[in-house]
Amino acid sequence: LKFCVAFPRGPSRPSLRSMAHFSLHEHAEHMLRMTEVLLDKDNLTDGWSNIESAMAAIDQGLIATIALVLGAALVARGFALVKPCFVLSTALALGCRTFTVACREGQMIPGVVSALLVFGCGVVFAHRLYPIFVFACGAVMAGALTFFCRTSLDLTHSPTALIGFMMLVSVFGGLLLQQSRIFSYRVLTPILGGLLMSATLRFFIIAALTKASVTWLSFTHFPLRPAYVVTDPLEVFFVVAWGVCACMGWYSQLISVIAGVDPLALPEHLSLRLQRMNTWFPWIFDGGEEFASDIMPSLRQEREPFLPRAEEEPAETKPDYRPEALILLMVFSVLLLNFLMMSKPLLFLGHVLMMSAAFQVFMTAALTSYISPQRVLLGLRGSPLLRHFTHGSFNVLVLLFAIGGYLSMYARQVEHEESQLGFNNPSVMRIAHVWT
Repeated sequence: LKFCVAFPRGPSRPSLRSMAHFSLHEHAEHMLRMTEVLLDKDNLTDGWSNIESAMAAIDQGLIATIALVLGAALVARGFALVKPCFVLSTALALGCRTFTVACREGQMIPGVVSALLVFGCGVVFAHRLYPIFVFACGAVMAGALTFFCRTSLDLTHSPTALIGFMMLVSVFGGLLLQQSRIFSYRVLTPILGGLLMSATLRFFIIAALTKASVTWLSFTHFPLRPAYVVTDPLEVFFVVAWGVCACMGWYSQLISVIAGVDPLALPEHLSLRLQRMNTWFPWIFDGGEEFASDIMPSLRQEREPFLPRAEEEPAETKPDYRPEALILLMVFSVLLLNFLMMSKPLLFLGHVLMMSAAFQVFMTAALTSYISPQRVLLGLRGSPLLRHFTHGSFNVLVLLFAIGGYLSMYARQVEHEESQLGFNNPSVMRIAHVWT
């Protein structure tokens, strides 16, 4: 009916093409307005104010106590708590939501039964969702770090390059966190746990020394610039306590990777109980390998945190094409770089392509000529002498392409009468690139 009223029959009725164009144009304007609203600093400030108001309505002592316990757990054993917290909190949120809806309809007993069933299914669902969650966290952290460092990377005046670089870094950060999540948790969780503990200690000090009402989130109202921090003893205590807690967490979680000694090792009976729990509930614990397990077998860690390593049966030998896949990835990256920089001057483009081909493609091929299990590269299936010849040939190509890339940039600098040492346009990134 709306369609007939808006577009009546007759010669004045618009065509389908104009209707589609109108709807796409309207949708684009709507998305643009939504983007402007989301990026508006006033709206972000209002959103954070709403969060503060909601937390201010809760007992601040209770919030501080929970933050202290959670922070201490993250500092001591944060790498073992990320997945259990994610799985149980997601399942608990789904179960509580189901129970709330059932109680609203006056169905108390069916609501309890439904909430328990939804909680069990939510555990399995969160277990399946966990890899996506880890990848998203890594991508967000890497992308945000790139955006905040855009001035140092000299990408402020090039939005297209900034967006493309953020996309690549975000994907790399997500994959890196997903593949080495246990070690990454050992590095990141002490920072978060130290923040929670220091904020709680700050809250208790203010509450003990003053009679004024204070919220636990009051530490977010003050900047962390050193020039400001040193002027307030309370903020000095907050920052120093944060750093001390983070260092204690790094020691307690990383010393087992570095020295093979766990200062917070559990008693044997508790380890056995946790091992049974892991057997009964495999969806809750994280089974990630440490990043050093394949490189340094002596530092191999347990698959499940806290638990003793079970004897593993030798796996069947499967074809391993990872070195060859790495070479193909390097070739693809050079081709992609060539496509993205086609508009650059010839000498500059030659410098970039020859350097990237030398140190990404040929040097990778030279390194993998000895470690390739399948020996797909030319000359690797013969005698050791042919493998040495292949390795040396790729290294010669590295040298020739590197010299060609340097000469290309040298000729471009001479043509534009610019400094060969990067002093004509002094910036940290440019000078570091030239000298390294």
